[in-house]
Amino acid sequence: MDDPSSLNAENPTHKTPSITEEGAKALMELLLQRNCFHDHPPLQLLNKRFIWPHVLQQEINDCFEKEGKLPWSFVQQKLGVSWGTVESLADDDAPWLIVGHYPHAQLWTKSFLQASLRQVWKRAQPAPLPLTQIAKSMWRLPLDSTLQLIRPHVPPDLELRTLDSGALVLVSQSYLVELQQQATIYLSSLSTPTSLPELCAAQQWELSWVIPIVRRTTSGILQGDTYIPHAYRQQQQQTTVDLFQTAGVVTDTHHSIHQLREWLLPYHPIVTLTHALVHRTLICDPLEAALQEADVLELHPWIPTNLSVEDGRLLLQQVLPVGALFVWNDQGGWYFSQPMIATFQTTIMPLLVQEYAHERARELADAHGGVQAILDSRDRKQSTKTKPSIDNLEYGTVPVERVVQRIRAQYCDDEEEDATLTELTTLAFLSSDGHAKDCQIAIRVELQRMTERSQRTTIQTSIDHNPMALERTECFAYACYVFQLSQHFLQYAQDSGGMENTYLLILRHELLEGPGADLAWRMTQYCLFRNNVNDESFFFESRTDPYYHPVDIALRQYDPVSITYDKTKDPLAALRRILPGSTGVTVARLWELCHGTVDDINALQEHLQENCLPLIGLPYKVLDKKNEKKFLSSRRDLLLKRLQSEANPALVLDWAIMLWYQHAKNLVVSGSLLRGPILRLLVKERKITSEVADDLMAMAGRIANDETVEDGLLERVRNCALKRK
Repeated sequence: MDDPSSLNAENPTHKTPSITEEGAKALMELLLQRNCFHDHPPLQLLNKRFIWPHVLQQEINDCFEKEGKLPWSFVQQKLGVSWGTVESLADDDAPWLIVGHYPHAQLWTKSFLQASLRQVWKRAQPAPLPLTQIAKSMWRLPLDSTLQLIRPHVPPDLELRTLDSGALVLVSQSYLVELQQQATIYLSSLSTPTSLPELCAAQQWELSWVIPIVRRTTSGILQGDTYIPHAYRQQQQQTTVDLFQTAGVVTDTHHSIHQLREWLLPYHPIVTLTHALVHRTLICDPLEAALQEADVLELHPWIPTNLSVEDGRLLLQQVLPVGALFVWNDQGGWYFSQPMIATFQTTIMPLLVQEYAHERARELADAHGGVQAILDSRDRKQSTKTKPSIDNLEYGTVPVERVVQRIRAQYCDDEEEDATLTELTTLAFLSSDGHAKDCQIAIRVELQRMTERSQRTTIQTSIDHNPMALERTECFAYACYVFQLSQHFLQYAQDSGGMENTYLLILRHELLEGPGADLAWRMTQYCLFRNNVNDESFFFESRTDPYYHPVDIALRQYDPVSITYDKTKDPLAALRRILPGSTGVTVARLWELCHGTVDDINALQEHLQENCLPLIGLPYKVLDKKNEKKFLSSRRDLLLKRLQSEANPALVLDWAIMLWYQHAKNLVVSGSLLRGPILRLLVKERKITSEVADDLMAMAGRIANDETVEDGLLERVRNCALKRK
């Protein structure tokens, strides 16, 4: 091809082709529209000029000169390029990159970035370096841009971590190793539980960094925010084991149930409750044995005091015999065995229902104009709503206090009110519809009987009866105690060898016909009343007081009690015939034993023990040491009172002898032999001085011979006995 310049020289009229700037722009736009540039199309600047990408890339590189970074605004002004044009050039092959956000972005060379990162890595080695410090102080970039630059390039000996405050920091592995060593050594030196947040704050440690160290490298554990050293845990475990071995129960007050089980399960038989562990051998087995043996049991002494009410119930449910009932709350608790419930339900509750029906029927009759008015209402029309009717009476049920009183009399010694015993009694005996129905039927029967009875005069009228009074200690229980203590003296007299057989025979007769017959009389009168028997045909010689009258425990001599019926008829046969079921036979047997042979004392005792409960709803009261002490104390006070005010020499001597026997031997004496054989045994006791013995015998001799007893002798006998308080 010819050189254009030679052509022009030969042909001066030939011109070189040219295009205007506007034409060139139009041509470029046309070429771009037709996609004539496949790989690297030209770029258009803000002044509408076009430039090849590699040329613009070079011009940008030239802008950096010796600086490693430029503001975007500087590049824009100098080269006249748009943001989009620069973004399109910032690829992986470009020697620079865009940092930050438009319009405050910067252009960094990649070598500058590497140099900046090396500076950051160096500053992060000794201590954690916050990213906010890098962003604001070192790079003056937004935090997210700083993180975007750093995250892909963090070397292996550094890592990004979050502080407890939430801020990001760069931290070196050497720093983390040192932190682990410091934390491990410090925590290992602790011997008591320590708040980990407070410890980290004091040591300027990050809590979230120390927690993994605790779990990974220390022998202690974390409970919530508290660090528990291993030595302390061992001490607590041993303390817990020792407490469990002695007290038999530990609660979750200081340690979780899971932790307690871990400590104790390998060593002891455990019962797990909601908030406690219980030693089966120390707590459950004795409780279970007590429940198996007892009819009625107060539970408070058997349940550990540090158990919650909920755990107390769970413990009882673990050992409760089949069919038994209990109530346990924050006031305490009581237990009834299944045999007790069954026996009381069949033997005692019918008696209480009868007694209640007897009283309630009279209350209803008095309140509604008489029995006949109530019964006649069955024939009235329903429109007379204001009239009493047997169908709409308030029958009620046996008062719970009465049932509780009977349970206490039969099964318990104390008489304190107890809401839990009342609750259990209601649950066991009074809450069923059957009990309410029994009371209703019994009251209706009693109302019917009241109409059938004719007016009559009895030894005790119905208004005088107080059946529950028989349960008072000074009534039935004291009668039982006197009978037993009289047997103690009889045994003493037999064992002493100082009393003739004739006198021993008299003592036996007086025991049977005195204290023995007193019990028979009280029980017979009660049975006659309970069964609504007209008792005016029965006559009890020497007894006209109510059967529930308190026992005179200072009585000098019992008057023999005998029973007659209609003056001539056999009273025992009448009892067997009139009283229902086996009641008549059992009552008649009482009188046979009281007036039988002298060998019947033991038989009478056995008969009373077997039949008191079915006859009168009260068990025979066997004397124990506690009740004997209380009884003798009451008797002594009564004897002292009578002795102080008595002027009759015979009575003074009798009461003095009774007091001296109680002082010397804790024996109860009475009867016709007081001033004879009984006194002669007394003066042989070593606690009776010769002076006292002489005065007692001298006074007895004068009384026997109807001689006057000098005032001096009488007062000496009295005062000597009184001084033995």
